[in-house]
Amino acid sequence: MKAWPGPMEARDWSLGAAGDDMVAEGGVDGRKVLVGLGNRYMKDDGVGLVVAEELKQSVGGAVAVLVRSSMDLGLLWELRGASLVVIVDAVRTGAQPGTVTALAATPSVAPLERLPGLHSLELLDVLDLARSARLDVPPLVLVGVEPSDCSPGEGLTDPVREAVPRLVAAVREKLGLTG
Repeated sequence: MKAWPGPMEARDWSLGAAGDDMVAEGGVDGRKVLVGLGNRYMKDDGVGLVVAEELKQSVGGAVAVLVRSSMDLGLLWELRGASLVVIVDAVRTGAQPGTVTALAATPSVAPLERLPGLHSLELLDVLDLARSARLDVPPLVLVGVEPSDCSPGEGLTDPVREAVPRLVAAVREKLGLTG
């Protein structure tokens, strides 16, 4: 029986059983990375996956596209060597549902004193952990849309579905893609 690939073995998985793409052992080698983050079974929270899957067909090899159902420390390993990371997700800012926002994500300058828990990490928690461990973190941009409903269920609400073309355009702009 063939052994399950370990964390250091090269892989070429598209959408695995868990719904997460994996980057091969060599990392992303200076490429830009798009991370679609979300849960397709929590209505609008799945918007990051929708945008990443849509862009995956058109970005070519210059951009590595990852689809992730959660933020975890393994993502730091996969992002090593990236020149830029763009994360697309549902983001609560208090704006009207469907509002698209782009934010630069930077780690805190304060020392990390407490961790909320390894099974419920947010983007800034991962960045703070990386900084505390003195890991190099590539520039990160978060492109998000204000969700309307993140309760259990499949499919996007109308305001978020209508925002998808604006999200795609914003992500393409941040990645420096034209056309």
